Amino acid sequence: MLTRLQDLERERGVTKSDLSRALGSPRTQVQGWFAAPTNLTLRSVGRLAAALDGRLVCRFEPLSFAPSAEPETTDIAEP
Repeated sequence: MLTRLQDLERERGVTKSDLSRALGSPRTQVQGWFAAPTNLTLRSVGRLAAALDGRLVCRFEPLSFAPSAEPETTDIAEP
């Protein structure tokens, strides 16, 4: 996930300062998200993705299911 955000950042030519301004967050917070993603929430990832002209898509799947049945999935997209 973080690797893809970094790829988008490079592809778009966006800096951490640009992201900070777009998100209305301190630059140190944005830098911290990339440096130590352990405190990064899905909401923050969605905001970063949107600022990079992308979107976060999460999908939940069951760990196991009957071989004859298709697994049921739910897609959740952050703008």
